[in-house]
Amino acid sequence: MISRNFETMEFGDFDDDLFSEEKPEKNIDEHYEARFCNPEWFQSDSAHQISEEEYINLIRYQADYHYLRKEYGKAAKKFEIILRTVHSNNSTTNREVYEGIARCYLHLGQAEDALKNAHMLDSLSHTVDHVTVSSSLLVNVYLSCDAYKSALCTGFRLLSLHPYNSDIWLKQAYIYSLVYRLDLPFVKLHFTKLEQLDKKGALEHNEEVKNKTGETGIQMTAVSLIRAQIILHSVKNTALGFSCEFNAKFQEIIRKDLAVIPVSKAFLDIAYKHVENEVYSCKDRDPPKDFVDRGSSQFCDELSSEYVQNDNLDGYERRWFHWLNDITS
Repeated sequence: MISRNFETMEFGDFDDDLFSEEKPEKNIDEHYEARFCNPEWFQSDSAHQISEEEYINLIRYQADYHYLRKEYGKAAKKFEIILRTVHSNNSTTNREVYEGIARCYLHLGQAEDALKNAHMLDSLSHTVDHVTVSSSLLVNVYLSCDAYKSALCTGFRLLSLHPYNSDIWLKQAYIYSLVYRLDLPFVKLHFTKLEQLDKKGALEHNEEVKNKTGETGIQMTAVSLIRAQIILHSVKNTALGFSCEFNAKFQEIIRKDLAVIPVSKAFLDIAYKHVENEVYSCKDRDPPKDFVDRGSSQFCDELSSEYVQNDNLDGYERRWFHWLNDITS
């Protein structure tokens, strides 16, 4: 009988040579020279000399070149050439092209064409990163169409993925101001570059809006600003350099615009306390559901409704502002 001392045996005690094969060395061309290209070499018409893949890359370079030069009409035409050439199964290239076309038409003020291509991009978005890009673009396109409630709803879809993003909350506050015709002069200046900084006039205007439409829209606008401010404050100690200046700047913008929103100090105290509890306790909560790729067999209607297809603004507002029913301004 053959015995072996397993206590002193080293795990995996095999000779590596048993599993390794020597690979032949590749011959290096002694006459290899790096290729040098002339500036804007991709503008030349050489489609008959290259493969389809190289041709698509060539047109993409041309499209990006025109976009960089703000020649959006020319860029859109180049992107559309790619769309006619590339196979429909090439989702990566198709996503890039639909995004490029949508952004070109957005700059050109052709909102309907921008919206059509933004929706095509969204239909090909299967991951968190993809949905983040397509939703961010859709928000801007909806704003260009004056479809403010659709923009709000898409913004809340973004917040389902990134609930502690101050930029999204600040933009939601701006969109709420458009829905309810409120005047947030400093936030408006940030998003539109239109300078109308009349604090007294803004407060009077917002008081009139409150008398006509009630408090709910004003409260949701205020809470969106408060949430953005508290998120910024929660990360201020980790902000460095430019980001530190950015953080302080936007907290000040929010503070100034909150001053022209007609809500009581009691309401603000309750709102700050509630949002602070949510933001600062987020680490103690159960982690959110993992995002599941829509192309995966694990993807189900429930996640589709929550992350991608939910366009029920009332449902989103109940999720984020349900506690407003328990307080009065």
